Amino acid sequence: MYRLLSLTAAATLVSIAAMAASPYSATLSQALSAPKDVIAGQTMWHCEGTSCVTRSNPYDAGTTGSCHKLMSQVGTLSAYGRADKPFDEESLKECNEQ
Repeated sequence: MYRLLSLTAAATLVSIAAMAASPYSATLSQALSAPKDVIAGQTMWHCEGTSCVTRSNPYDAGTTGSCHKLMSQVGTLSAYGRADKPFDEESLKECNEQ
């Protein structure tokens, strides 16, 4: 019984760690002329072409405020979020307008 609980706990921790490390990404409305590394809030991003991906553990990256901090450095975004939790149209509009 103890071994089963230990295995279950270990699997849960691995799942939580995987979710926490899930990168955020953003799609730019217009391509950048050159690759660019950005610090938006407390999150590091690497942007190239029309794509930006987090390079650090995203700190509060799931908020429209964090989205706006990135947008203010790279331009209007057409998509933002994690693969399993992208921003909806309303959140993306708020990000770009804030």
